[in-house]
Amino acid sequence: MHKIIQHSDDDIIVVDVVLKKGTDEAAFISSFDSIPEVELKNRISHIPTLVTFRVKYSYIDTLESHSSVVSVEEFTPPVEASVTMSNKKVITKSGDMDGGISQSGNGGNTIPLQFYLNSDLMVSDIGTIGVSLYDDSSSLPDQTYTSEYAGENVDIVTMEAGVIDTFFTPMRTQADFVDPDDSTQSRAIPMNWPDLEGTSNNQITNNNAMFSAHGAGVLSVSCGNICGYAKKASIRSTYLSDGDGPTEVLNALVAWHNSKTPNSSTGLVNPTIIIAEYQWLYGRYYAYPIDDIESVEDEVLGTTTKPSGGWGTDFTPFTDRNIYPFRKRDKDSGDYQWVVTSSIGYSFYGLELALEAAWDAGIILINAAGNNSHVYRKQNVAHKTKMTTVSGSWSRWYIRNGADESATTQSGTTILYPLAPYGPEGYDKSIDVAASTNSEKYQSLDGYSNRGPGIDICGMGGHTFAAYPQYIKQDGYWGFFGGTSCAAPTVVGIAACMIEKYMKLNHAVPTPDQVKSMLIAESRKNAIKNRDSQEAVGYSWSNVFGDGSGYGSGIPNSSFVAYTGVSTWKFLLLQTGNGYGNGAWNLGELAGTPPNRAFWNAKGFNRSQTLGKRPLTGTLYPRPRNLGQAGTRS
Repeated sequence: MHKIIQHSDDDIIVVDVVLKKGTDEAAFISSFDSIPEVELKNRISHIPTLVTFRVKYSYIDTLESHSSVVSVEEFTPPVEASVTMSNKKVITKSGDMDGGISQSGNGGNTIPLQFYLNSDLMVSDIGTIGVSLYDDSSSLPDQTYTSEYAGENVDIVTMEAGVIDTFFTPMRTQADFVDPDDSTQSRAIPMNWPDLEGTSNNQITNNNAMFSAHGAGVLSVSCGNICGYAKKASIRSTYLSDGDGPTEVLNALVAWHNSKTPNSSTGLVNPTIIIAEYQWLYGRYYAYPIDDIESVEDEVLGTTTKPSGGWGTDFTPFTDRNIYPFRKRDKDSGDYQWVVTSSIGYSFYGLELALEAAWDAGIILINAAGNNSHVYRKQNVAHKTKMTTVSGSWSRWYIRNGADESATTQSGTTILYPLAPYGPEGYDKSIDVAASTNSEKYQSLDGYSNRGPGIDICGMGGHTFAAYPQYIKQDGYWGFFGGTSCAAPTVVGIAACMIEKYMKLNHAVPTPDQVKSMLIAESRKNAIKNRDSQEAVGYSWSNVFGDGSGYGSGIPNSSFVAYTGVSTWKFLLLQTGNGYGNGAWNLGELAGTPPNRAFWNAKGFNRSQTLGKRPLTGTLYPRPRNLGQAGTRS
């Protein structure tokens, strides 16, 4: 077992045990009946090669050596994938121009920028709209969003990293979570989830409490009557807490999904979308001096070996493979040196099996990619990008928690996998979402967002208005949500609308693979750009500054440093003292991220015959009947 958390021998821990294929699960479980150190916690019924045990820590090695066991994995608490950002601006409707921040007025008079940026209903006559310092305006008054489809008869469930807060129970009847056709009916449905023990997953028993602050933000930007696209979807929540790990929660959701009966209004079983709102941030786990890396390789460019004099200041052998160096201060010497980071080196195999079982059961899985700007590939190809250390001694820093720790000395040639995801991100049987800016002028990724070839699509990140308990107004809690925790549910809302439309037109429920294809096919292509392609930044990876000076005032007051300009992150920056680095890492490169943002064709036009919004100035071109007449499809 990878021993991430230190325990004493007498500690009882919860572990997922992955069994070899063909193992008789019942016989395996019963073989521990007389062993006091092991207790069955949960049979993961929909994955016959996975069980959950409570095990005395001193017995772990014995359990792992069992002839039927592939791996033993401890459930470690994940963190939420939200990021709070400061510059809070939105589109408004009904003349509410206070941005939703003041104590007076109703938050329900404000709608988020996603309806302007990700649909085709609103046109600005005042220039670009967004939160960037360079947008012409941060608001657009008196706007109305309408759509024939609103995610009706789609069931949406968020998987949260925290716990419910009973203080937010009244939010079930807040304006964002009621039925738009009947404000007396809440769409937020408390559940006692099957075979789960935690208080947060036995919500009916817990006086119908089902919201955390984070969960409210997630469900608002996806399903909110005011803030989300899926205004008619049903809303549920689960929590990875009180010992209920992700494999158990996914098993409970598959059981619930499989137990559904056809909806009397459609004749179809309601489809299920699960939003993965948890992360471990294991993608940036260690840092290594760049000259302790002997070679770097991938399947396209082959192997590049360190020159005899070191890597110098030309880091293109790394950046061409989407590995981005940065400068780190050594705690002991005080010197700055170039380093590269790598992942923890393995994935959460039990979680992979559980996610695969859910996808195969017909559940659509949409994941928040994570918030430490980790560049990753899909799990099945991530091992093809690797770095190899020098053969002698080399140094390594543990960096996941953002602490300024001393380097440790290692020895022997070691292969590192910098683009390897841990999970839930990185699997083919899921939809991974990166966070992009709420800006029409600078349409780039939010600096903190995880990215890379493993991303499937982009959603909206920081500064998204939501029923997020940040401010109290006359009609309840409102605020501004961010992070890939926000981006994923903005995509979920659009997906739910597409699913409802598909069911109406085809009298069938689309498969998860079809939903993934629809989202990508209907996305706004090439909407996301590198930050440095939109601003004059004055440096390149083939000739980086070697002395720590450069943009701005030189080396920032931080353990991890980068060159930064206005609204620009070209290198990496990690501020110390930020917990797990959640939101603290920043990167300006797309790094192989598919540059496409989820888009909802609310007007229902055939987009092959249009070129998007008409320009605000210059000649208004005619709408072509085919792509051969003009330009490219928007």
